[in-house]
Amino acid sequence: MQIANFGAVFEAALNLERRLVSRYQAQAANQPGAAASLYRELAQDGAKRLKRLERVRRETVTEMILEAINDLYLSDDLASLADVGDAAPLPPEAARDLERSASRFYAEAAEKIGLDEAARALRRLGKENAKRADRLAAL
Repeated sequence: MQIANFGAVFEAALNLERRLVSRYQAQAANQPGAAASLYRELAQDGAKRLKRLERVRRETVTEMILEAINDLYLSDDLASLADVGDAAPLPPEAARDLERSASRFYAEAAEKIGLDEAARALRRLGKENAKRADRLAAL
């Protein structure tokens, strides 16, 4: 799915975070032991990330550039998150792959967004996704 402007970048990011939080909350109830604990932590962290994204969008909307963004796409696995029920199994390996895809999306979006504060926030989210992927890989 192509993302063509500043507003679409943040809308995609907010939708992505909402879906991940929802999936992780459902998985916390369906997974055993350490996996449930990790999914619960990821869901709580995701709720904080949502608030941060909303704040950055609110604070930078007056500075946003109306210029089009070219060649920024939401990967198929991230775009299809809305098509999968929250209770559908999400093995740690699949969650790790989603986190890595999200990390790439945030890094690419930061390069193309053109606003320093917004780009910094997106880069930070991408780095956090990479760390979350590593935690899932260690599970």
